[in-house]
Amino acid sequence: MKLIPYSNTYSKCLNDVYGHKTTNKLINRGVYRYLSVLGLLRSNMYMCINNDDVIGWGCIIRKINVKSLKIETWIAAIYILESFRHQNLGTQMMQNIISECRSKNYNCLQLYVEKNNMGACKLYEKLGFIHEKCYKNRIYYKMTYIIQ
Repeated sequence: MKLIPYSNTYSKCLNDVYGHKTTNKLINRGVYRYLSVLGLLRSNMYMCINNDDVIGWGCIIRKINVKSLKIETWIAAIYILESFRHQNLGTQMMQNIISECRSKNYNCLQLYVEKNNMGACKLYEKLGFIHEKCYKNRIYYKMTYIIQ
């Protein structure tokens, strides 16, 4: 399994894997529209390749925290095709994303995860993410990984 930066070469793969309508839905959702306008989508989107097949993708963004004025690194999205889940590929993909962030000298990686997504919560905890906040009246946790 390898993680490679998204390029136009793989837009056809996205269409093949997810279908043209699904790919358009993914890209046209608010966060992707926002990232695309800022020019961040392609430079921070990675394809998960296994045996020359696109089996998933992940998106890392860097943004300024308006309260602290520090640049933060976030996993905006991560996805593995259902037929490839429970094969340790999500763990490998996350390890590759962490390594990518480490190679760029990022010091911290953050994400939000839905509280009822127990599989993802366990995966992130196993990798060393800690629960930073549990939002009342909300359906997600904020989790943080300190990159060493």
